[in-house]
Amino acid sequence: MNANKSTLRGIEVQYINNALPGLPGPLKDKVGVALNATRTWGDMDYIVDGKVLHIDRLLYQRNWMANAAVFYNLPHDGEARTEQLQLG
Repeated sequence: MNANKSTLRGIEVQYINNALPGLPGPLKDKVGVALNATRTWGDMDYIVDGKVLHIDRLLYQRNWMANAAVFYNLPHDGEARTEQLQLG
């Protein structure tokens, strides 16, 4: 309600491999990974008691976020997945 102006910039890098090579038996061509990392920058101007307060970040926004997932391809386009999200 008291935000005057905000700016958000960022970059995301992602890697997906749907079938890790070299795995044996039932894992062959079934196990994959997905990794991503995001870096954001932001700033915001608030109105506090009628004056502008500049903050060089956005409230409740992380500077870094990363996610890693390992998945197993099931029959009929199914997938079992485990994920880990890291915030920093």
